[in-house]
Amino acid sequence: IKYTTINYCNEIDVINTSNDTIQYCNIDSSSMHGIYFSGGTGSLVLNDTIKNSNTAHGIYITNSANVTCKSNVVKKTNLNNRGVGIFFGGGGTGVAAKNDVRGFDWGIGAIWGASPYATNVTESWNNRVTNCNTGIMVYNDSYPVFGSNSAGDVYSDNSFYNNTLNVYVTNNYPPYNSGLS
Repeated sequence: IKYTTINYCNEIDVINTSNDTIQYCNIDSSSMHGIYFSGGTGSLVLNDTIKNSNTAHGIYITNSANVTCKSNVVKKTNLNNRGVGIFFGGGGTGVAAKNDVRGFDWGIGAIWGASPYATNVTESWNNRVTNCNTGIMVYNDSYPVFGSNSAGDVYSDNSFYNNTLNVYVTNNYPPYNSGLS
């Protein structure tokens, strides 16, 4: 799907397929999630704008789906509602880079065995997470890579502003440890 405006839908579902692309789309006021991925690999979500006022997630990646989310604006328009901007759960993985995530309970979430990562970008910023309760939330056997700052990479260029907590990693569910690097 490219160059499309989608208003007042349930959600865009990408179920057990691979190499799908959603690019340059405007998704506004879906009743569930903006885009939902379950299973499949190699899909891309690039340069989209997802605006929601409901309780759902902007981009939801689960059931071992592997998705690259890059250069998207994912925005909650009603700050009283919950949800996650980019949600990796249930073994979901892939890339979250150069996204602008605003107004969610969690900006980026990695739970239940999810291990997404930020890529090495050459621009001066990576993900920007603002006005969320928690910028990055990690728990239940998840090990995302959003903060490594070794020679040659710029993962540290993730930006957090005006969040209640910028990063929260919890091990409250033994024996399911988690970590963030």
